[in-house]
Amino acid sequence: MSVSKTYSVEELASLDRLSTVAIQNISEIVTDRARRIEGYRQDQKLLNGGIWYANEYFKLLREEVQKKPLEKKSFYQERLKTFLKEGSFYHGYVYSKDFQMRKVNVSPRTPTGVLQNSYFVKDGVKSSDALKNMRKGVTFTGCGETCMLGYLEAIKEFLGVEKFDKFFSSNPQEPLIIQFAYHQPSTSLFEIKETNEPLRKGQIVYILNSKMYSKKHFNGEATGFFCICCDDTPGKETFTSLGLPIRATRESINQTLLSEFNEEPIGLDIIPEEATPFFKEEVAQSQKFKDCQITIEELKKQGGGKIVGKVDFNIQRILQLKNSSLDQAPILFNQFAAEEKEFVIKRIARIKRIAMIAIGSTTIVLGYFLAKMVQKFG
Repeated sequence: MSVSKTYSVEELASLDRLSTVAIQNISEIVTDRARRIEGYRQDQKLLNGGIWYANEYFKLLREEVQKKPLEKKSFYQERLKTFLKEGSFYHGYVYSKDFQMRKVNVSPRTPTGVLQNSYFVKDGVKSSDALKNMRKGVTFTGCGETCMLGYLEAIKEFLGVEKFDKFFSSNPQEPLIIQFAYHQPSTSLFEIKETNEPLRKGQIVYILNSKMYSKKHFNGEATGFFCICCDDTPGKETFTSLGLPIRATRESINQTLLSEFNEEPIGLDIIPEEATPFFKEEVAQSQKFKDCQITIEELKKQGGGKIVGKVDFNIQRILQLKNSSLDQAPILFNQFAAEEKEFVIKRIARIKRIAMIAIGSTTIVLGYFLAKMVQKFG
C-alpha cells in the first residue's frame, strides 16, 4: 500500500465504480450474517455457511449448549467440541479447500505454530475461484478481511477474471493471502490515506475502541472496526462491515464498541491448551479488568470512536494493470510486490536510524518514543 496524491477524471470515475461494487459485496456479507443469526434456531443449517467472527460463533454455540447441559451429542455440542479441538476459534477457519493456513515457528506471537486468520490460496487454485468459494461453508475471519474481500471482488470485476487471476496467481511464492495487512503483495492494489484527508465513499476506515479494551479482552476481538464508508455526506456518514449494520452511523458504531467493551471477556476459553502458557500475564491483567464497565463518555475519553486509519484503492496501479496486456500482469505483480517490500525495508531502517540518533544524544526512552512515532505515522 502506497500513498497517492490527486485524482484525474478517469481515476475518479474508476474509483466510483470500484467503490460501488465493494460496498455491494461487503453489504451482502453483512446481510447474510444477520440472516443466519436471526434464523439459526429455526433452521440449524444456517450455521453451515456464512462469514462470522470466531468469537461470536463460539458464544452462540456455547449459549445453546448451556441451555441443555444434560443433552448429549447435540448439534451444538458436537460442533463446539470439534472447533475447540481443532483450535478453529483461535486460528481461524475456512471450509473451502482452496486455502491453507501457514505453519511457522512457535513463538509468543504464534504460540501454536500457526499464523492466525491468514488464509493462503493453494498453488494451482485460481484466485477468483478462491474468493468465490470462501463464501461457501463456514468461514471465521475479521472485519478487515471482510473489507479486503469486498475490495478484491471489486478489483476482479473491474479488471476481468482473466487478468485478475493472471495478476494474483502469477507467483507461487507470493500467493494471494486473505489477511488485512499493510504493504504485502496481496494488498498492493490498496493504498494508505492520511486520516486528516476528506472521507471518500468506498474508503476503508479503522475506528478504534477504548485504549483499555485489550487489557480486558486480550484476544482482541473488538479492538476496533475496519469498515467501508457507504455515504460520505458530512455529518451523515455511514459505514458497514462484519459486526455492524448495513448503514451504521458513527454514534451507532460507538455504541457497538461500548457494548463489546462491557462484554464479559472470553479469556482462555477459545485458546488451544498448548498456547495457554503464553498468556499468563494477559490472563492476570484481564482478571483485574473483568468487571470493568464504562460509559460512552469514558469510551471517547479513552480514544474510542476515533478514525485512526484510512485505506483506498490504489487507482494508479489498478489502471496501469487494466491498461496493460495480459502478459504484463505477472511483471506488474512482481514490480508492485517489490515496491511494497522496499517501502517496509526503508521504514524499518528509518526507525532504527532515528532510534540510534536519539539514543546517542538523549536517552533510550526518547529513542524508543521517536521510533514508535515514525512507525505509526510513517
